[in-house]
Amino acid sequence: MTLDDLVRAHPILQNTECEIDVPPGWVPLVHDLATRLEAIGGVRVEQVKQKLGGLRCYLGYMGAIHNAEADRFIDEAEDMAGRTCEVCGAEGSLARSSTGYFTVRCPGHQPE
Repeated sequence: MTLDDLVRAHPILQNTECEIDVPPGWVPLVHDLATRLEAIGGVRVEQVKQKLGGLRCYLGYMGAIHNAEADRFIDEAEDMAGRTCEVCGAEGSLARSSTGYFTVRCPGHQPE
């Protein structure tokens, strides 16, 4: 599944204010997260991205201050991303490139 396929598959990711910028290895994680968020409703995804080697998902809450179930789903996805290679989706760990950029990579995709 590509990033474009991901957005097409999930209405929760299609609002005009939503920014999605995740590496290919994390697309399945975001697909699962979007599926879970759509099932509970009442939230709007505003941004999903990689930052400092971690997955970040920011929501807007429709008619509520926050949703504990949505927060739990995001925490679980963020935890999984911290152990998932951004390139291929295999098991990985936090790495730092020679330029200081943080990323999560498997042994076969270590940064230079």
